[in-house]
Amino acid sequence: MLSVLPKRSRSVDRRRAFTLTEIAIVLGVMGMILGAIWGAASTVYANKKTTAALQEILSIVANVRGLYANGQIPGGSQVLSPMLINAGQVPSNMIGSCAGSTYGASYGGTAGCIFTPWNTQVIVWTQIGWPLPAQTNAFEFFIAPLTNAQCASFAMQLIQQAAPNGLDYFYSDTTGAIQILPNTSPTLVQSCQGNIGLQFTL
Repeated sequence: MLSVLPKRSRSVDRRRAFTLTEIAIVLGVMGMILGAIWGAASTVYANKKTTAALQEILSIVANVRGLYANGQIPGGSQVLSPMLINAGQVPSNMIGSCAGSTYGASYGGTAGCIFTPWNTQVIVWTQIGWPLPAQTNAFEFFIAPLTNAQCASFAMQLIQQAAPNGLDYFYSDTTGAIQILPNTSPTLVQSCQGNIGLQFTL
C-alpha cells in the first residue's frame, strides 16, 4: 500500500546578497571613517614632530649657554655645530649622516650632522650676521627649508616661549627678519616657510 507523504510547505528563503548600491554605501562609510582616522593620526604625528623640534632646539640653546656661562661667546662668524656634536651637546636623535645633507659635512662633526625631525639640516653658528643682524654674544640656528605647515607650527610655539628663552630675531624666506619682543604675536610668523633663522643671546 502506498503511503502518501504530506507535502512540505515551501519556505521562502529570505536571505539575499547585498546589492551593488548597498555595497557602495558601506564602502563609502568605511572610507569616511578611515579618512577621519588617517587625518587625526597625521595631525598627531605632525604635532609630535613639532614638539620634538621645539624641545631639541631649546635643549641646544641651553647647552650653548652652559658652555659660555661667563656670558661671552667667541666673536666673529664661527660654526659651532661640529664642536657641539663632538662635545655631546646635541640630542643624539638629531644627529645623522652628513651624506646627501643640504650643506654637507663641513657643518657637522665627526659623529655626523644635525637634523630636525623633518630631516632638514641645522647649522649653529655665532654672530654670522646673515640673514639676521650681527649682535654681540649672540648665536644663531640656520635650518634648511621647511614647508609652511612645518615652519608655522614650530615657529608659533617657539615665539610663545620666546621671552624666557632669549629668542631675539626670527627669519624665514617669506617673512624676512622679525625682531621678537615679549609682546610679539605668534601669528606674525604663520606665513613662514623656506630657510629659517633663529637668533638667541646668552
